[in-house]
Formats: sequence, C-alpha cells, structure tokens
Amino acid sequence: MDMLTADIFDGLIESIADLNGGYPIFPWQLLLENNREAVIAYLNEYYHTNVESLISDAQRTALEAMLGQTAETIRTAADTQSIVDAYHAALEAMNPEKLLDEARAAVLRKLTEAYEAAKTAYPAIEAGLTER
Repeated sequence: MDMLTADIFDGLIESIADLNGGYPIFPWQLLLENNREAVIAYLNEYYHTNVESLISDAQRTALEAMLGQTAETIRTAADTQSIVDAYHAALEAMNPEKLLDEARAAVLRKLTEAYEAAKTAYPAIEAGLTER
C-alpha cells in the first residue's frame, strides 16, 4: 500500500494542506485551532508561491480579499466540512492556469479595444492595413 486512505478507519477524512503529513485525519483534528491556522498558512503560502507573480492587479485584489474571507470561514467554522469546502474553493480560485487564461483574455480585450479605437481615429492607416 503506497498511501493510507481515509477509508482505513471509520470516521477518518482525507488530509488537507499537508496536515498530518498528508495522511488521513479525524474530523476533530481539523477543528483544532492550530490545524485551522495551518490550513490558512498553507493557502497563503500557495498564493505567494504559485499565483501572486502571475496575476493582474485586479486578480490580486480579488484573490487577497477571497483569502481573507476564507481565513475567517476556516477560523469560525462549526464543522469540518465547512473547512474542507472553503479550502477546496480557495485552491480552485487560485488555479494558476485558469488565472493566467483570465489575465490573457483581459489583455486581449484591451488590445482589441485599442485597435478598434485606432481604426476609428486613423481610418487611412486602417484602410492601408486591410488592403492586400
């Protein structure tokens, strides 16, 4: 067996944020304050290591607000599933490939807007570019 799974004992859940070395944990363990803070620290480290350098200012503002809300949710959650759901939602929101695609799309929209404005402002140049 390469890795222990949560179904080895009744009541275990899959570890998140490398808690317990990635091995399954009991739900009550996730509710401990130090483990809640470890999950928050993991998400913040993931953001700074894998995401922050790839994103636009608008994405940065949104993700930092989301991380703050996620931290509050994790700190105040009454049950394990709320913590797990907040953790997975935060990781999904910080998917580097998705964020990079969104940033590219935003830049392309701006370039298209600038091109359309230039075509209107300089019709003679635009006509020369499209003749061939």
